[in-house]
Amino acid sequence: MERIWGPVNGFWLAAYAAPAPDGEHFCSYAKVCWTRPESYWDADCVFKIFGGEHHRSLECALGAVALDARNEITCLPRRARALSVRRRRVWVRVRSAADGEPTRTVVEVAGLARRDDPGLDAEIAAVLAAVTGEPDGGTAAPDAHEPAAVDDVPEEALDDAVTVKE
Repeated sequence: MERIWGPVNGFWLAAYAAPAPDGEHFCSYAKVCWTRPESYWDADCVFKIFGGEHHRSLECALGAVALDARNEITCLPRRARALSVRRRRVWVRVRSAADGEPTRTVVEVAGLARRDDPGLDAEIAAVLAAVTGEPDGGTAAPDAHEPAAVDDVPEEALDDAVTVKE
């Protein structure tokens, strides 16, 4: 049996419990992760915890290892816990097209992460889609190193204010 909790002080917990070798008790394990894992087995963890093999039920085993993981996270220095916050900056620039055509608007979205952040591209695509009103942001494959530009943005899409917070 597995279960995922979080966020707990910025971390996600993926726990697993199984019958112990004696057949009467249950053992448990937990992984503490930066991001929400799909399952215990796919979790990319920061560290692992063994919850013991003396529990009387699967639920008790999961609860005990979750408590152990929460205690370990709480013992981390505040500075280390701050590393779990994914800090990003996203900028949006909306301007008239350079060719002077009054019905054409260009939208540029850029982003900057404090460290390697695989979710930044998806965040930029989501902001671009919100601004343009198109599911793919008006571009099927934006280059990660060039600003994404969208032509012919509907005026009603520009009327909706989009606020992006760090």
